Amino acid sequence: MALEVKIVDVQTQPAATITLKTTQATIAPDMGQAYGTLHTFIQTTDSQFAGPPFALYQDVSGPEWTVVVGFPVTRPIQGKGDIQPGETPSGKAAMTLHIGPYSKLMDSWNLFAEWIKAQGYKMEALGWESYVDDPDTTPESDLKTELYWAI
Repeated sequence: MALEVKIVDVQTQPAATITLKTTQATIAPDMGQAYGTLHTFIQTTDSQFAGPPFALYQDVSGPEWTVVVGFPVTRPIQGKGDIQPGETPSGKAAMTLHIGPYSKLMDSWNLFAEWIKAQGYKMEALGWESYVDDPDTTPESDLKTELYWAI
């Protein structure tokens, strides 16, 4: 698998977020439910969607993972319950594009990590994904996911 990587400066945006405590086995349904909740909530606010959904992997070191999922929005939101105002990650990052099913994302992440180490970048703990395509309308083999790693 060929890997094309760009170094980018990512600008922060306000976001509506939910912090999940999940596992590798349950992350897909947990994220799906959280995105549905966020989508419904944002439509009831005076904010609008400002980009594709994202997932920020804060801690995946043990069996339980901490993942912040969210949507960038045009203006900050007021939190309600599990839904909290937040921001998209920002700063200098390496970015690559994964094309294909979500079940193969780990393969791309592993190649990405190898590339970052080979380039001599200091790997920060912050990694995130931006889901460019809607999995309800895009064939699984064509799904585009941007992978970012703070450097």
